[in-house]
Amino acid sequence: MLIFLPPLLLAQNTTVTTLALFRSPRDVLNHLGTAKKWQINTPATPVTDSGQISSASQQALGVLKECGLRSVWQESLRQKDKDVSVHVLEFGDSSGAYSVFTSGLSAAGKPVKVGDQAVFEGSDLWIWQSNYLVHLSSPSPGKVTANDLTGLGKEASQLIHSRAELPNLVKQLPTHSQDPGSVRYALGPQSVQSFQIPLQFAPLGIDMGAEVSTAKYQLDNQTVQLVLISYPTPQMARKYEIVLQDPRRLTDFSGAPVKIFSKRSGPLVALVLNAANENQAEQLLKTVQYTANFTWNQPLPEEEIAAYMRTIVRGIMLTMALLLFTLGAGIVLGLLRLGAKLWLPFHIFDRPEDVEMIQLHLGGKVQPRTKS
Repeated sequence: MLIFLPPLLLAQNTTVTTLALFRSPRDVLNHLGTAKKWQINTPATPVTDSGQISSASQQALGVLKECGLRSVWQESLRQKDKDVSVHVLEFGDSSGAYSVFTSGLSAAGKPVKVGDQAVFEGSDLWIWQSNYLVHLSSPSPGKVTANDLTGLGKEASQLIHSRAELPNLVKQLPTHSQDPGSVRYALGPQSVQSFQIPLQFAPLGIDMGAEVSTAKYQLDNQTVQLVLISYPTPQMARKYEIVLQDPRRLTDFSGAPVKIFSKRSGPLVALVLNAANENQAEQLLKTVQYTANFTWNQPLPEEEIAAYMRTIVRGIMLTMALLLFTLGAGIVLGLLRLGAKLWLPFHIFDRPEDVEMIQLHLGGKVQPRTKS
């Protein structure tokens, strides 16, 4: 039986080298371009200068901090006379990356099927995937084609591996008559300011941990904007809903009152701007219903992933060791019984006095009972 002890001991002291399930920005850049035969012109380096970070993301540093920016890495690639500059921005979770991604969108952006979402802004390609934002551009856009950037973008998407779902507040936006290119998402007041919504949000407590999503809709040949504000609690939503009852407190950037129609559902407050009348606004407001949906959008640290992998592998090895032990014990017992029958002059197993068999005699004739 001692031959089965090593697997049991090994299962308790296994060390596992895990695969890189979640690549770092540096790993993504180091492997980028190999499939398309690009050479690394400038190796991957971190960006620490605040001006360069804002330039790489085209967003103010305050917006990036609000969205949980962790690091920014850059690299340049070359293929013959083509040069491509690549920036990878890493955020704390996918919601922060998506917020910065939508903050930089314009009405002229062209969607591309790369990553979770991607869009061409002029000659630049922006990709949102998981908690990463990838920015590909070229100092010589005349030589680098859209297909070149799209090919590198798809390669970067494969290197990142993990995917993410849209934030729950974005899913709450109605899709009927929606302009897909107008969807925006913000995690705080500074991100909201980049959306250029004609409304001052200070009286609505956006700085109290609220999230904002917005989109434009075509209703009756008129562009109407829907704004959803999600507060941490229904009590906070009820508190700031009172502000909506006083139109004088809600103004645009010029100080003029803004005509809005509103509705509250749980911690969610919906605002309709630019509606011609209440009936038109009601077409959007009646479709807004709060539904709770919890998603884990924060990637696990590599240490936790390694710990989980070790636990799984140890469990598998322990199970295999127990199966081998059971199989070995059955084989040994069978050999002992067979050896005892062949070589011992007396019976240890299967002795006649120990063998009992119940017979029902179902096929025999039933003997009639006789009276005595």
